[in-house]
Amino acid sequence: MEQQLKLLSKEAASDVDFVCCGAENYVKVAGSWNKWRPQNMIYSEPDDVWMLSLNLKPGRYQYKYIVDGEWIHDPTRPSSDDGKGNINNVIVVESKLDVVVRNWRMAKLQKTVRRLKKTHAEIKELKQKLGTCWYNEVEKHKLDPKAGV
Repeated sequence: MEQQLKLLSKEAASDVDFVCCGAENYVKVAGSWNKWRPQNMIYSEPDDVWMLSLNLKPGRYQYKYIVDGEWIHDPTRPSSDDGKGNINNVIVVESKLDVVVRNWRMAKLQKTVRRLKKTHAEIKELKQKLGTCWYNEVEKHKLDPKAGV
């Protein structure tokens, strides 16, 4: 079991798709996963975009696009300063284990929510059954605080 968990923690949950548009000649992507060596992206004419799908190990990576020779980051995607004055995009690749654990936690949370909703409905029903009857009886037998009892 422990060995299986180790394997799941080292496998990416899915491939990472890089997509860029606006280039006239070419687009490449470079990132911290391969020591910033640019990789050619493939042009999709029907969509008018450049794409590349990579199978990366789980982890946090920084990357940039090289569009017609100019290194740029995508301002619509998460980014961070690398401490050297460069703004790079950031991507977090989840492991299969991360996804399994998150789904398990979500299932437990949903089960708890269903149980709480059921309990809330039962309490509401009990209040309706007991509250009206008891409230009327209590109102009839109110004690006078001046009576000393």
